[in-house]
Amino acid sequence: MMKIIRQHLKNNLQSDIWKNKRCFLIGGGPSLIDFNPKLLKNELTIGVNKAFIKFNPTINYSMDPNFQKFLSKEPCSALTSVQEQWRNYKGVKVFLKTSSKYIYNKNIFLIQRIRDKRKISYDPNIGIIPGKCSGFGALMLAISLGCKEIYLLGYDLDVQNNLTHWHEGYKNQTIEKCLHRLKRFKANFNEYSEILRNEGIQIVNLNLDSKLECFPKDSIENIL
Repeated sequence: MMKIIRQHLKNNLQSDIWKNKRCFLIGGGPSLIDFNPKLLKNELTIGVNKAFIKFNPTINYSMDPNFQKFLSKEPCSALTSVQEQWRNYKGVKVFLKTSSKYIYNKNIFLIQRIRDKRKISYDPNIGIIPGKCSGFGALMLAISLGCKEIYLLGYDLDVQNNLTHWHEGYKNQTIEKCLHRLKRFKANFNEYSEILRNEGIQIVNLNLDSKLECFPKDSIENIL
C-alpha cells in the first residue's frame, strides 16, 4: 500500500479567506435533482460527498471513510464513472482526517477533527467539529474559512418520491436506513443552531420543504 501523503490546508485554505463573502453548501437531498448548477457559477461553494459529479464546487468535502477509500482507489484498477469524475475534478478536495490507512493522492487535503464539541473553529488549520455527517462538517468548514452568510442547498433531511439523494445514492442504502440516519443528522444541527446564531453566523436553508427547520428558510430565487 502506498504511503499516505498528508497535505496541509494552509497553502490553499487560510482562516478568513472567505471573510465577508457568502457561500453555498451543496448537500445530497433529492430536491436538487432538477437544480441548474449554472446558477452557482460565480458563487463560492462547498459540495458534500458526490456533489463534484454535477456541481463542480469550489471545495468538495467528505468525512465518510468508506467513501474516501472508494475515491482513493489505485489508478491501476478499473475506475467507475464516479471515480473518474473525481480524478478530473479540479476543485479543492478535503477529507476529514481519519486514523484509517487509506491512500490519498497528493492533491487531497486532510482537516483535523476537533474533539472539544463546544469550540467553534475559525481556522481550518486547527480543524473543525465534524459532527454526525458530511453536511454538518461542510458547514463547519465554511465557518472556519470566515463565512458568516451561508446558504444550504439539498439539506432536505428527508426522502422524496422514494429517492434518498439527487444522485444514485450509496451502496446498501435503503430508505429505512436513510431515514434513521437523517434523524440523527437533524438532531446534530438542532444542537448547534443556537450556538451558531449567537456567534453571529447567518445560515439560511434554501429548501422551503426541508425537514431541517432550525434555520430560517428562503428560496434560491430570492437570494440570487
